[in-house]
Amino acid sequence: MRKLLAALVPALIATGAMNLGPAATPASAQSAVSISLFYQQLAPHGRWFQHPRWGWAWFPLGVGADWRPYSRGNWVWTDEYGWYWVSDEPFGWATYHYGRWTYDEAYGWVWIPGGTWGPAWVAFRYGDDEIGWAPLPPETIGASYDWDAAYTDLTASYYVPRWLFVPRRHFLSHRVYAYAAASSRNGDFIGRTRNVTRYERGRRGVFNRSLEPRRLEAALGRRIVAARINTVSNPRRVGPDRSNRAVNVFRPEVRMTRDAAPPNSARALPRDRPRAAIRRDEVAPSDRRDSRRITPQPGPSPTARPPYAPRPPASSQITPRSQQPGARREHDLRRAAPESMPPANAVPPGVAQPRTPLPGDHRGRDERAAPPGPSRTVTRPAAPRPPAAAAPPAPQRSVPPSFAHPPQPPRVAPSAPPQHRAPPAPPPRVQPPAPRPQPHAAPPPRQAPPQRQAPAKSASPLKKQEEPKGSGSR
Repeated sequence: MRKLLAALVPALIATGAMNLGPAATPASAQSAVSISLFYQQLAPHGRWFQHPRWGWAWFPLGVGADWRPYSRGNWVWTDEYGWYWVSDEPFGWATYHYGRWTYDEAYGWVWIPGGTWGPAWVAFRYGDDEIGWAPLPPETIGASYDWDAAYTDLTASYYVPRWLFVPRRHFLSHRVYAYAAASSRNGDFIGRTRNVTRYERGRRGVFNRSLEPRRLEAALGRRIVAARINTVSNPRRVGPDRSNRAVNVFRPEVRMTRDAAPPNSARALPRDRPRAAIRRDEVAPSDRRDSRRITPQPGPSPTARPPYAPRPPASSQITPRSQQPGARREHDLRRAAPESMPPANAVPPGVAQPRTPLPGDHRGRDERAAPPGPSRTVTRPAAPRPPAAAAPPAPQRSVPPSFAHPPQPPRVAPSAPPQHRAPPAPPPRVQPPAPRPQPHAAPPPRQAPPQRQAPAKSASPLKKQEEPKGSGSR
Protein backbone atom coordinates (compact mmCIF):
# COMPACT_ATOMS: atom_id res chain seq x y z
CA MET A 1 0.00 0.00 0.00
CA ARG A 2 2.79 2.37 0.85
CA LYS A 3 4.48 1.61 -2.43
CA LEU A 4 1.23 2.38 -4.31
CA LEU A 5 0.80 5.75 -2.58
CA ALA A 6 4.42 6.62 -3.20
CA ALA A 7 3.87 6.04 -6.91
CA LEU A 8 0.52 7.93 -7.13
CA VAL A 9 1.60 11.15 -5.36
CA PRO A 10 4.22 12.23 -7.96
CA ALA A 11 1.78 11.40 -10.74
CA LEU A 12 -0.99 13.54 -9.21
CA ILE A 13 1.39 16.41 -8.66
CA ALA A 14 2.52 16.28 -12.28
CA THR A 15 -1.09 16.13 -13.50
CA GLY A 16 -2.05 19.16 -11.41
CA ALA A 17 0.89 21.12 -12.72
CA MET A 18 -0.24 20.44 -16.26
CA ASN A 19 -3.75 21.65 -15.58
CA LEU A 20 -2.57 24.97 -14.08
CA GLY A 21 -1.89 27.69 -16.62
CA PRO A 22 1.32 29.73 -16.76
CA ALA A 23 1.44 32.28 -13.99
CA ALA A 24 1.57 35.96 -14.84
CA THR A 25 5.06 37.38 -14.88
CA PRO A 26 5.57 39.99 -12.17
CA ALA A 27 6.66 43.42 -13.24
CA SER A 28 9.99 43.18 -11.44
CA ALA A 29 10.85 39.92 -13.32
CA GLN A 30 10.52 41.52 -16.78
CA SER A 31 13.84 42.36 -18.38
CA ALA A 32 14.50 45.54 -20.34
CA VAL A 33 14.01 45.48 -24.11
CA SER A 34 15.54 47.50 -26.92
CA ILE A 35 13.80 50.22 -28.87
CA SER A 36 14.10 47.96 -31.90
CA LEU A 37 11.00 46.19 -30.54
CA PHE A 38 8.95 49.29 -31.42
CA TYR A 39 10.46 49.44 -34.90
CA GLN A 40 9.57 45.83 -35.64
CA GLN A 41 6.16 45.56 -33.98
CA LEU A 42 4.78 48.86 -35.31
CA ALA A 43 6.01 48.46 -38.89
CA PRO A 44 2.84 46.65 -40.12
CA HIS A 45 0.58 49.41 -38.76
CA GLY A 46 2.37 52.62 -39.79
CA ARG A 47 5.48 54.29 -41.12
CA TRP A 48 8.57 55.83 -39.56
CA PHE A 49 10.17 59.11 -40.61
CA GLN A 50 12.93 61.39 -39.33
CA HIS A 51 11.38 64.30 -37.47
CA PRO A 52 13.59 67.42 -37.61
CA ARG A 53 13.21 68.02 -33.85
CA TRP A 54 12.36 64.70 -32.16
CA GLY A 55 14.21 62.16 -34.29
CA TRP A 56 12.47 59.00 -35.43
CA ALA A 57 8.68 59.37 -35.26
CA TRP A 58 5.82 57.05 -36.24
CA PHE A 59 2.36 57.74 -37.69
CA PRO A 60 -0.46 55.19 -38.21
CA LEU A 61 -1.92 54.05 -41.53
CA GLY A 62 -5.45 52.91 -42.20
CA VAL A 63 -7.14 55.28 -39.73
CA GLY A 64 -10.15 57.47 -40.44
CA ALA A 65 -10.17 61.13 -41.36
CA ASP A 66 -11.45 62.13 -37.90
CA TRP A 67 -9.05 59.88 -35.97
CA ARG A 68 -7.17 61.11 -32.91
CA PRO A 69 -5.11 59.40 -30.16
CA TYR A 70 -6.83 57.97 -27.07
CA SER A 71 -10.19 57.75 -28.81
CA ARG A 72 -10.75 54.06 -29.77
CA GLY A 73 -11.01 52.32 -26.42
CA ASN A 74 -12.25 52.88 -22.85
CA TRP A 75 -11.08 53.86 -19.36
CA VAL A 76 -10.81 51.47 -16.41
CA TRP A 77 -9.79 52.02 -12.81
CA THR A 78 -7.01 49.81 -11.40
CA ASP A 79 -5.67 49.61 -7.88
CA GLU A 80 -2.07 49.25 -9.12
CA TYR A 81 -1.78 52.11 -11.64
CA GLY A 82 -4.92 54.24 -11.35
CA TRP A 83 -6.72 55.20 -14.57
CA TYR A 84 -5.64 52.86 -17.36
CA TRP A 85 -6.47 53.25 -21.07
CA VAL A 86 -7.63 50.01 -22.73
CA SER A 87 -7.09 50.42 -26.48
CA ASP A 88 -8.97 48.61 -29.24
CA GLU A 89 -6.14 49.17 -31.75
CA PRO A 90 -3.29 46.69 -32.35
CA PHE A 91 -0.60 49.32 -31.81
CA GLY A 92 -2.08 50.71 -28.58
CA TRP A 93 0.12 48.65 -26.22
CA ALA A 94 3.10 50.86 -27.25
CA THR A 95 1.77 54.21 -28.44
CA TYR A 96 -0.58 54.84 -25.46
CA HIS A 97 1.74 53.66 -22.66
CA TYR A 98 5.17 54.75 -23.92
CA GLY A 99 6.32 58.02 -25.41
CA ARG A 100 4.15 61.01 -26.34
CA TRP A 101 2.00 62.27 -29.20
CA THR A 102 2.41 65.52 -31.13
CA TYR A 103 1.05 67.12 -34.29
CA ASP A 104 3.21 67.48 -37.41
CA GLU A 105 2.57 69.77 -40.35
CA ALA A 106 3.35 67.00 -42.89
CA TYR A 107 1.89 63.81 -41.32
CA GLY A 108 -0.62 65.04 -38.74
CA TRP A 109 -0.65 63.01 -35.51
CA VAL A 110 2.77 61.39 -34.91
CA TRP A 111 4.12 59.36 -32.00
CA ILE A 112 7.54 59.96 -30.37
CA PRO A 113 8.96 56.83 -28.61
CA GLY A 114 9.83 56.87 -24.91
CA GLY A 115 11.29 54.37 -22.43
CA THR A 116 9.04 54.84 -19.36
CA TRP A 117 5.77 52.92 -19.13
CA GLY A 118 2.61 54.53 -17.80
CA PRO A 119 -1.10 53.65 -17.59
CA ALA A 120 -1.89 56.58 -19.91
CA TRP A 121 0.04 59.75 -20.76
CA VAL A 122 -2.78 62.30 -20.99
CA ALA A 123 -3.98 65.46 -19.27
CA PHE A 124 -7.47 65.55 -17.71
CA ARG A 125 -10.03 68.32 -17.32
CA TYR A 126 -13.12 67.90 -15.14
CA GLY A 127 -16.37 69.85 -15.08
CA ASP A 128 -19.95 69.57 -13.86
CA ASP A 129 -21.12 68.05 -17.14
CA GLU A 130 -18.02 67.13 -19.21
CA ILE A 131 -14.73 65.27 -18.81
CA GLY A 132 -11.94 65.77 -21.31
CA TRP A 133 -8.43 64.46 -21.98
CA ALA A 134 -5.62 65.27 -24.41
CA PRO A 135 -2.23 63.62 -25.19
CA LEU A 136 0.74 65.10 -23.37
CA PRO A 137 3.37 66.77 -25.59
CA PRO A 138 6.88 65.32 -26.10
CA GLU A 139 8.35 67.94 -23.76
CA THR A 140 7.05 65.82 -20.84
CA ILE A 141 8.85 62.60 -21.76
CA GLY A 142 11.44 63.07 -19.01
CA ALA A 143 8.81 63.92 -16.34
CA SER A 144 7.58 60.60 -14.97
CA TYR A 145 7.36 61.05 -11.19
CA ASP A 146 8.31 64.63 -10.31
CA TRP A 147 5.24 66.03 -12.03
CA ASP A 148 4.55 69.71 -12.51
CA ALA A 149 1.08 71.09 -13.14
CA ALA A 150 2.53 73.53 -15.70
CA TYR A 151 3.16 70.59 -18.06
CA THR A 152 -0.57 69.97 -18.41
CA ASP A 153 -1.87 73.52 -18.90
CA LEU A 154 -2.70 72.76 -22.52
CA THR A 155 -4.88 75.79 -23.18
CA ALA A 156 -2.92 77.39 -26.04
CA SER A 157 -4.68 77.92 -29.34
CA TYR A 158 -2.82 75.05 -31.05
CA TYR A 159 -3.70 72.64 -28.17
CA VAL A 160 -7.43 73.41 -28.07
CA PRO A 161 -8.37 71.13 -31.04
CA ARG A 162 -6.44 68.19 -29.50
CA TRP A 163 -8.85 67.73 -26.58
CA LEU A 164 -11.60 65.10 -26.57
CA PHE A 165 -14.65 65.89 -24.38
CA VAL A 166 -17.48 63.50 -23.53
CA PRO A 167 -20.46 63.85 -21.18
CA ARG A 168 -19.57 62.83 -17.65
CA ARG A 169 -22.17 60.03 -17.56
CA HIS A 170 -20.50 58.33 -20.59
CA PHE A 171 -16.93 58.50 -19.32
CA LEU A 172 -16.76 54.75 -18.52
CA SER A 173 -18.54 53.58 -21.69
CA HIS A 174 -16.82 50.92 -23.80
CA ARG A 175 -17.37 52.99 -26.96
CA VAL A 176 -16.45 56.34 -25.50
CA TYR A 177 -15.65 57.87 -28.89
CA ALA A 178 -19.28 57.58 -29.95
CA TYR A 179 -20.16 60.22 -27.33
CA ALA A 180 -17.32 62.64 -28.10
CA ALA A 181 -18.23 66.24 -28.93
CA ALA A 182 -17.00 68.07 -32.01
CA SER A 183 -13.58 69.67 -31.66
CA SER A 184 -15.05 73.06 -32.65
CA ARG A 185 -16.71 73.20 -29.21
CA ASN A 186 -13.53 72.56 -27.25
CA GLY A 187 -13.05 76.22 -26.51
CA ASP A 188 -16.36 76.36 -24.62
CA PHE A 189 -15.60 73.14 -22.71
CA ILE A 190 -12.17 74.38 -21.64
CA GLY A 191 -13.78 77.47 -20.17
CA ARG A 192 -16.22 75.37 -18.12
CA THR A 193 -13.72 72.77 -16.84
CA ARG A 194 -10.56 72.81 -14.72
CA ASN A 195 -7.25 71.00 -14.93
CA VAL A 196 -7.15 67.94 -12.62
CA THR A 197 -4.07 66.14 -14.00
CA ARG A 198 -2.17 64.34 -11.25
CA TYR A 199 0.58 61.72 -11.59
CA GLU A 200 2.24 60.08 -8.60
CA ARG A 201 4.76 57.36 -7.89
CA GLY A 202 3.00 54.18 -6.82
CA ARG A 203 4.23 50.86 -5.58
CA ARG A 204 4.91 49.56 -9.08
CA GLY A 205 5.65 52.74 -10.97
CA VAL A 206 3.61 55.63 -12.36
CA PHE A 207 0.14 56.10 -10.82
CA ASN A 208 -2.56 58.18 -12.53
CA ARG A 209 -4.82 59.74 -9.90
CA SER A 210 -6.30 62.56 -11.96
CA LEU A 211 -9.94 61.70 -11.16
CA GLU A 212 -10.99 60.55 -7.70
CA PRO A 213 -13.12 57.39 -7.99
CA ARG A 214 -15.31 58.34 -5.01
CA ARG A 215 -16.25 61.71 -6.45
CA LEU A 216 -16.93 60.17 -9.83
CA GLU A 217 -19.14 57.50 -8.26
CA ALA A 218 -21.28 60.18 -6.64
CA ALA A 219 -21.68 61.92 -9.99
CA LEU A 220 -22.47 58.70 -11.89
CA GLY A 221 -24.73 57.24 -9.23
CA ARG A 222 -23.11 53.80 -9.31
CA ARG A 223 -20.08 52.00 -7.96
CA ILE A 224 -16.82 51.73 -9.91
CA VAL A 225 -15.32 48.21 -9.93
CA ALA A 226 -11.50 48.10 -10.07
CA ALA A 227 -9.93 45.90 -12.74
CA ARG A 228 -7.09 43.50 -11.98
CA ILE A 229 -3.72 43.81 -13.75
CA ASN A 230 -1.92 40.80 -15.25
CA THR A 231 1.61 41.44 -16.51
CA VAL A 232 2.43 39.44 -19.65
CA SER A 233 5.66 38.97 -21.60
CA ASN A 234 4.17 39.15 -25.09
CA PRO A 235 2.78 42.45 -26.47
CA ARG A 236 0.25 40.56 -28.62
CA ARG A 237 -1.59 39.41 -25.52
CA VAL A 238 -2.21 42.93 -24.20
CA GLY A 239 -5.87 43.80 -23.56
CA PRO A 240 -8.86 42.69 -21.45
CA ASP A 241 -9.26 39.03 -20.70
CA ARG A 242 -12.39 37.01 -21.37
CA SER A 243 -14.00 37.85 -18.04
CA ASN A 244 -13.52 41.62 -18.56
CA ARG A 245 -12.41 41.82 -14.94
CA ALA A 246 -8.66 41.78 -15.59
CA VAL A 247 -6.35 43.56 -18.05
CA ASN A 248 -3.15 42.09 -19.52
CA VAL A 249 -0.32 44.60 -19.47
CA PHE A 250 3.09 44.53 -21.20
CA ARG A 251 5.32 46.98 -19.36
CA PRO A 252 9.09 46.29 -19.61
CA GLU A 253 11.56 49.14 -19.51
CA VAL A 254 12.77 50.17 -22.98
CA ARG A 255 16.41 51.06 -23.61
CA MET A 256 16.60 54.13 -25.86
CA THR A 257 19.69 53.77 -28.09
CA ARG A 258 20.59 56.30 -30.73
CA ASP A 259 22.25 53.87 -33.12
CA ALA A 260 19.04 51.86 -33.61
CA ALA A 261 16.91 52.73 -36.63
CA PRO A 262 13.75 51.29 -38.21
CA PRO A 263 14.12 48.97 -41.21
CA ASN A 264 13.97 50.46 -44.67
CA SER A 265 10.69 48.69 -45.40
CA ALA A 266 9.03 50.53 -42.49
CA ARG A 267 10.18 54.02 -43.43
CA ALA A 268 7.79 56.53 -44.97
CA LEU A 269 7.69 57.05 -48.72
CA PRO A 270 6.60 60.22 -50.54
CA ARG A 271 3.22 58.64 -51.27
CA ASP A 272 2.56 57.78 -47.61
CA ARG A 273 0.23 60.48 -46.36
CA PRO A 274 -2.57 60.40 -43.78
CA ARG A 275 -6.14 60.44 -44.98
CA ALA A 276 -7.12 63.36 -42.77
CA ALA A 277 -6.45 66.93 -43.88
CA ILE A 278 -3.53 68.56 -42.06
CA ARG A 279 -4.49 71.58 -39.96
CA ARG A 280 -1.56 73.93 -39.54
CA ASP A 281 -3.19 75.74 -36.63
CA GLU A 282 -2.70 72.59 -34.49
CA VAL A 283 1.08 72.56 -34.96
CA ALA A 284 3.05 74.04 -32.07
CA PRO A 285 5.25 77.00 -33.06
CA SER A 286 8.35 75.18 -31.82
CA ASP A 287 7.59 72.20 -34.11
CA ARG A 288 7.11 74.20 -37.30
CA ARG A 289 9.82 73.71 -39.83
CA ASP A 290 9.96 77.33 -40.97
CA SER A 291 10.63 78.57 -37.41
CA ARG A 292 13.90 76.70 -36.97
CA ARG A 293 17.17 78.51 -37.68
CA ILE A 294 20.51 76.99 -38.55
CA THR A 295 23.04 77.92 -35.86
CA PRO A 296 26.42 78.78 -37.43
CA GLN A 297 29.31 76.73 -36.20
CA PRO A 298 32.04 78.66 -34.36
CA GLY A 299 35.15 79.22 -36.41
CA PRO A 300 37.99 81.65 -37.06
CA SER A 301 37.08 85.19 -37.92
CA PRO A 302 37.31 85.87 -41.68
CA THR A 303 39.10 89.17 -41.02
CA ALA A 304 41.73 87.69 -38.67
CA ARG A 305 45.25 87.52 -40.11
CA PRO A 306 47.03 84.17 -39.58
CA PRO A 307 50.15 84.35 -37.44
CA TYR A 308 52.39 83.14 -40.24
CA ALA A 309 51.29 85.76 -42.79
CA PRO A 310 53.95 88.42 -43.53
CA ARG A 311 53.17 91.91 -42.33
CA PRO A 312 52.86 94.42 -45.20
CA PRO A 313 55.42 97.27 -45.34
CA ALA A 314 54.63 100.53 -43.60
CA SER A 315 54.42 102.43 -46.90
CA SER A 316 51.54 100.25 -48.13
CA GLN A 317 49.20 100.56 -45.16
CA ILE A 318 46.50 101.96 -47.42
CA THR A 319 43.27 100.05 -47.65
CA PRO A 320 41.47 100.29 -50.99
CA ARG A 321 38.22 102.17 -50.90
CA SER A 322 36.24 99.09 -51.93
CA GLN A 323 37.62 97.13 -48.93
CA GLN A 324 37.21 99.79 -46.27
CA PRO A 325 34.58 99.13 -43.53
CA GLY A 326 31.24 100.54 -44.50
CA ALA A 327 32.12 101.06 -48.18
CA ARG A 328 29.34 98.75 -49.35
CA ARG A 329 26.96 100.34 -46.89
CA GLU A 330 27.77 103.82 -48.19
CA HIS A 331 27.36 102.62 -51.77
CA ASP A 332 23.86 101.30 -51.04
CA LEU A 333 22.90 104.51 -49.25
CA ARG A 334 24.12 106.65 -52.13
CA ARG A 335 22.02 104.66 -54.57
CA ALA A 336 18.90 105.18 -52.49
CA ALA A 337 19.65 108.77 -51.35
CA PRO A 338 19.09 111.92 -53.46
CA GLU A 339 21.90 113.54 -55.37
CA SER A 340 22.42 116.15 -52.69
CA MET A 341 23.86 113.58 -50.27
CA PRO A 342 27.68 114.13 -50.09
CA PRO A 343 29.98 111.11 -49.83
CA ALA A 344 31.76 110.20 -46.61
CA ASN A 345 35.13 111.39 -47.97
CA ALA A 346 33.92 114.63 -49.57
CA VAL A 347 36.66 117.20 -50.10
CA PRO A 348 35.88 120.90 -49.50
CA PRO A 349 36.21 123.03 -52.61
CA GLY A 350 39.55 124.68 -53.09
CA VAL A 351 41.60 121.97 -51.30
CA ALA A 352 44.12 120.08 -53.37
CA GLN A 353 44.00 116.31 -53.20
CA PRO A 354 46.25 113.81 -54.96
CA ARG A 355 44.58 111.97 -57.72
CA THR A 356 45.61 108.56 -59.04
CA PRO A 357 44.41 107.66 -62.55
CA LEU A 358 42.19 104.62 -62.77
CA PRO A 359 41.46 102.25 -65.65
CA GLY A 360 38.80 103.74 -67.88
CA ASP A 361 39.55 107.36 -66.98
CA HIS A 362 38.04 109.97 -69.29
CA ARG A 363 41.37 111.73 -69.81
CA GLY A 364 43.53 110.87 -72.78
CA ARG A 365 46.36 108.42 -72.74
CA ASP A 366 48.94 111.10 -73.42
CA GLU A 367 47.80 113.15 -70.47
CA ARG A 368 47.95 110.18 -68.07
CA ALA A 369 51.45 109.28 -69.26
CA ALA A 370 52.79 112.83 -69.00
CA PRO A 371 55.75 113.24 -66.65
CA PRO A 372 55.21 115.02 -63.37
CA GLY A 373 55.27 118.78 -63.74
CA PRO A 374 54.18 121.89 -61.93
CA SER A 375 50.67 121.88 -60.58
CA ARG A 376 48.06 123.74 -62.52
CA THR A 377 44.55 124.79 -61.77
CA VAL A 378 41.85 123.93 -64.27
CA THR A 379 38.68 125.96 -64.02
CA ARG A 380 35.70 124.45 -65.72
CA PRO A 381 32.32 126.07 -65.91
CA ALA A 382 29.74 124.18 -63.88
CA ALA A 383 26.62 123.06 -65.66
CA PRO A 384 23.45 124.84 -64.51
CA ARG A 385 21.63 122.73 -61.93
CA PRO A 386 18.64 123.31 -59.70
CA PRO A 387 19.62 124.92 -56.40
CA ALA A 388 18.34 121.91 -54.33
CA ALA A 389 20.14 119.19 -56.30
CA ALA A 390 23.87 119.82 -56.46
CA ALA A 391 26.09 117.18 -58.03
CA PRO A 392 28.40 115.71 -55.36
CA PRO A 393 32.07 115.44 -56.19
CA ALA A 394 33.30 112.04 -57.24
CA PRO A 395 34.77 109.97 -54.36
CA GLN A 396 38.51 109.62 -54.26
CA ARG A 397 39.70 106.13 -55.04
CA SER A 398 42.96 104.42 -54.56
CA VAL A 399 44.39 101.25 -56.03
CA PRO A 400 46.45 98.62 -54.22
CA PRO A 401 50.12 99.53 -53.76
CA SER A 402 51.29 96.75 -56.06
CA PHE A 403 49.35 98.19 -59.02
CA ALA A 404 49.78 101.94 -58.26
CA HIS A 405 51.14 104.25 -61.01
CA PRO A 406 53.98 106.71 -60.42
CA PRO A 407 52.83 109.53 -58.15
CA GLN A 408 51.83 112.80 -59.76
CA PRO A 409 51.99 116.27 -58.28
CA PRO A 410 48.84 117.37 -56.53
CA ARG A 411 46.29 119.23 -58.50
CA VAL A 412 44.06 121.95 -57.27
CA ALA A 413 40.46 120.88 -57.40
CA PRO A 414 38.27 123.23 -59.40
CA SER A 415 36.53 125.68 -57.13
CA ALA A 416 32.81 125.69 -57.46
CA PRO A 417 31.14 129.02 -58.21
CA PRO A 418 29.25 130.59 -55.31
CA GLN A 419 25.98 129.99 -57.09
CA HIS A 420 25.02 126.90 -59.04
CA ARG A 421 22.96 128.76 -61.59
CA ALA A 422 24.14 130.65 -64.64
CA PRO A 423 24.39 134.44 -64.12
CA PRO A 424 21.68 136.43 -65.90
CA ALA A 425 22.63 137.94 -69.27
CA PRO A 426 23.40 141.71 -69.11
CA PRO A 427 20.91 144.02 -70.82
CA PRO A 428 21.85 145.28 -74.32
CA ARG A 429 24.02 148.39 -74.31
CA VAL A 430 22.26 151.45 -75.76
CA GLN A 431 24.37 154.20 -77.38
CA PRO A 432 23.36 157.72 -76.26
CA PRO A 433 22.27 160.08 -79.12
CA ALA A 434 24.88 162.51 -80.47
CA PRO A 435 24.34 166.22 -79.46
CA ARG A 436 23.06 168.50 -82.20
CA PRO A 437 25.31 171.38 -83.25
CA GLN A 438 24.02 174.83 -82.11
CA PRO A 439 24.45 177.91 -84.26
CA HIS A 440 26.88 180.56 -83.10
CA ALA A 441 27.97 178.30 -80.36
CA ALA A 442 31.52 177.56 -79.86
CA PRO A 443 32.45 173.98 -79.20
CA PRO A 444 32.99 173.22 -75.61
CA PRO A 445 36.51 173.76 -74.50
CA ARG A 446 38.57 170.66 -74.30
CA GLN A 447 40.09 170.06 -71.01
CA ALA A 448 43.75 169.92 -71.54
CA PRO A 449 46.35 169.36 -68.95
CA PRO A 450 47.62 172.61 -67.50
CA GLN A 451 50.63 173.94 -69.39
CA ARG A 452 53.24 176.18 -68.17
CA GLN A 453 52.89 179.74 -69.60
CA ALA A 454 55.82 181.34 -71.39
CA PRO A 455 57.17 184.61 -70.02
CA ALA A 456 55.89 187.83 -71.73
CA LYS A 457 58.15 189.80 -74.09
CA SER A 458 59.84 192.88 -72.72
CA ALA A 459 58.83 195.15 -75.64
CA SER A 460 55.21 195.21 -74.83
CA PRO A 461 55.52 196.95 -71.46
CA LEU A 462 57.84 199.50 -72.83
CA LYS A 463 55.44 200.20 -75.56
CA LYS A 464 52.67 200.75 -73.10
CA GLN A 465 54.79 203.14 -71.16
CA GLU A 466 55.65 205.27 -74.19
CA GLU A 467 52.10 205.94 -75.12
CA PRO A 468 51.30 208.26 -72.30
CA LYS A 469 54.37 210.23 -73.12
CA GLY A 470 53.31 210.85 -76.67
CA SER A 471 49.89 211.95 -75.68
CA GLY A 472 51.36 214.48 -73.20
CA SER A 473 53.63 215.94 -75.76
CA ARG A 474 50.82 216.75 -77.98
